[in-house]
Amino acid sequence: MQNSLILCGDRPAAAVALSSVLRGYLQHFGPLPPALDWTASPECSAQELLPGLWRELTAVSAPALITAPPLASPLTRDALVAEVARDFRLPVLALSAWEEDGVERLVALAAIARVHGVPWLGVVLGLGDRPAPDEATAQWLEDLTGLPLIGGLPAGVTDPGAVVSGWRLEDLPSGLGQVALEGVR
Repeated sequence: MQNSLILCGDRPAAAVALSSVLRGYLQHFGPLPPALDWTASPECSAQELLPGLWRELTAVSAPALITAPPLASPLTRDALVAEVARDFRLPVLALSAWEEDGVERLVALAAIARVHGVPWLGVVLGLGDRPAPDEATAQWLEDLTGLPLIGGLPAGVTDPGAVVSGWRLEDLPSGLGQVALEGVR
């Protein structure tokens, strides 16, 4: 469980896309981290669901990559993903679409994280067909939101290594980050 990481996004499919690219990159440097999928279960209470998620998480011997719904989404009928991330002390890496409303999305994500005390790793911008923000804009976004920008994810990635190797991998939790950094050296 130690050094595990929640992957989520501003849209339900974002976590799967982020996990796929990150795992595609990490596979070149050793055994893949366990993948856990936390699906929303609105029919269950936190008291019913969370002990099972905790057991699943603590049963893995290596850091896990956990895909989850967006932070503000309910994981159970009475607990948001953000609250579970905080309570389990799991850092979050989120994919946020870099579209016309990209700044608003990042501000909303930062507000959710701040209100709920989410341990934050950073944001990967879902670029689609748009260019990544320039360095000054990226710094402004970090200053505005308090969320580190880890990198960008263009549409139609066919080579995860080429994409992820440009990310700020030193910000990944140790275990995952060490594996990734060893591949870059």
